[in-house]
Amino acid sequence: MTRAKQLSLVVAALIATPETINPCTRLYYELYLQYTFGNLDIGTLFLHKDSLTATIEAGKESQQTVKDSIQKLRDLPSRSSLYAPL
Repeated sequence: MTRAKQLSLVVAALIATPETINPCTRLYYELYLQYTFGNLDIGTLFLHKDSLTATIEAGKESQQTVKDSIQKLRDLPSRSSLYAPL
């Protein structure tokens, strides 16, 4: 596979990545806010058990997408350059 084709696959993977934060991060902050204002109790957590489980699964999928994108970048052949990456 040519370098241009490999780069186009990486770019396509990055474009396909959602432009939102990991759902688990969002859930953490929502729960933390509820906890901070005293609105979080065990009953609330049990009521939202299915939603929490779905969010955790979506978070795992999001994390896997990021790992796959990073692996595709690592698989690209190295190239000499005058500039050091930051």
